[in-house]
Amino acid sequence: MDFRVLREQKAFQKEVEAFLDEHDDIDIFDVTARNMAQIVDTPKRRAFMKELGHKGWLGLTWPEQYGGKDSEGFYEYILNEALAGRGGPQIGKGVGIIGKTLIAHGSDFLKEKFLPMILENDVEFAVGYSEPNAGSDAASMRLKGVKHTKRGRRRGLAAQRPEDHGPLPRTSPSGTGAACAPIPTTSTWASA
Repeated sequence: MDFRVLREQKAFQKEVEAFLDEHDDIDIFDVTARNMAQIVDTPKRRAFMKELGHKGWLGLTWPEQYGGKDSEGFYEYILNEALAGRGGPQIGKGVGIIGKTLIAHGSDFLKEKFLPMILENDVEFAVGYSEPNAGSDAASMRLKGVKHTKRGRRRGLAAQRPEDHGPLPRTSPSGTGAACAPIPTTSTWASA
């Protein structure tokens, strides 16, 4: 296997570094934040990620038919490594877990509603499988998605704007299935 970086990849790497140099700001990049700078939780970080979206960098590996660039995963790796090296916000759950799951398995309605919002950084997702007595162990999840009823207890989701979504509920009575259910984080939750 050949692991050499191609000329096009090096050019992209230089383009990313130049873009990050132009946007160098302690309110966006902070290597001292003990891995918390990766969270898109401030107006400046959200605006910065929106600019990445306008450049087409949030959907680098997504198919073109869904607004992506249909690039190899190495381009996303280059971008994330450059962001991490400066303590910047990372390409998050919306692009990775939620977006790619919707592309592969989502209904047309969910794709049309959420994919453009993800690419514009107009929505964040909090994957809600951190529960009492479970931590982040997805096998121990107890939150249930039953028809349109949400049952379970929510514990501090990272994304907390009204347009943000989570969690990951169980979808089968036997507890063997789970689904991405984009539910606004402002929803009311009932205890299981």
